[in-house]
Amino acid sequence: MDTEIDIKTHSDKDAPYFNKKRWGYKPEGIEDRNDTFEFICEYINRFNGSTFSCLDLGAGPGMWCEYLVKEGCDKYVAIDISDKMLELCNANKTIAHSFEIITHDLNDGLPVGLQSFDLIIAIHSLEYIVNIRPLLCDAMSLLKRNGIIVIVTKSKRAYIWRLYKFVFDLFASSKLAQKWRSRKDFDFLNCDLEYKYLNIRIPTMINNVNSTYKFKGDGKKIRNFISRYINPILKKLNIIPFAWHIGIALIKK
Repeated sequence: MDTEIDIKTHSDKDAPYFNKKRWGYKPEGIEDRNDTFEFICEYINRFNGSTFSCLDLGAGPGMWCEYLVKEGCDKYVAIDISDKMLELCNANKTIAHSFEIITHDLNDGLPVGLQSFDLIIAIHSLEYIVNIRPLLCDAMSLLKRNGIIVIVTKSKRAYIWRLYKFVFDLFASSKLAQKWRSRKDFDFLNCDLEYKYLNIRIPTMINNVNSTYKFKGDGKKIRNFISRYINPILKKLNIIPFAWHIGIALIKK
């Protein structure tokens, strides 16, 4: 019988291999990272080169920290449930002028005592939060006027991916529960909302070696063919059922 693992257990176990596993897939990880990076850049550019403060929700190893500091972030605060992930993030402490890491379960909302921020990001983390409303209300209360919350999370309209994961989970020895979101999940907030569907592609990870599904082989030729010839067409046509993620930007009035 398969078992469901919690995000802390998963993250603690995954931490030593995170960068390699999360972004090292060829070509899926590269496509995922590029689309996510472009979405983040779109909103960072709105600070027009001015300095800004950033709160990173579900920061993991703090993989965006260096880029944020380069673009003008002079205060960076990372929150994650995994101490082991934050140990990796702590390597960035010499980069930011003001740097802090906080171990906390975001299912409980935000910890008390935080100051206000110009930017709050939640990249690939909200899918592990059961009820995002309390967390987002807390985040919005900390956001400065004209501040931005940038979110990348699992898309509810990714019907192909949802079916794909459902079939995999039937045979998996362990599975990680994820929540699928749509823009309607964010409409309760009194702010301007912008969104975009990201990572539009055919699932090609079926042959990947990974600790969750135990598949073998790399399927390199098939994966590269789909990445080079098929996925660009799907992306150009904006075929939403193949969009792995949705990008949400919440802009405080």
